[in-house]
Amino acid sequence: MKIVRDGLEIEMTPEELYAAYLEQQHSFDVGDVVKELQSVADEPDTYDASEVQAAEKLLQDRKALDEIADAKRARMTRYGTPWLTAVGDAVHEAIDRIAQSNIS
Repeated sequence: MKIVRDGLEIEMTPEELYAAYLEQQHSFDVGDVVKELQSVADEPDTYDASEVQAAEKLLQDRKALDEIADAKRARMTRYGTPWLTAVGDAVHEAIDRIAQSNIS
């Protein structure tokens, strides 16, 4: 694949193109996670206070967002879990883990 930027032409190797694809896919996965966590944080009447607090805490933790995104992608890749189920499961598992650790 060739990219032209500011008059400079760069050709990406297949390996570079695949790495860029994976990076963009991860970015989209993190975005999905953020949206799901935000939906929990924005619904205090629907979720327990501990779940809302856990979602808010996770939204501030970039490493946690990356890990949840990886868990979402793993569910989809390894088990064929549908996208919506995978993101919901990964997010709510992380929320439950944080909420339980705050109780203990």
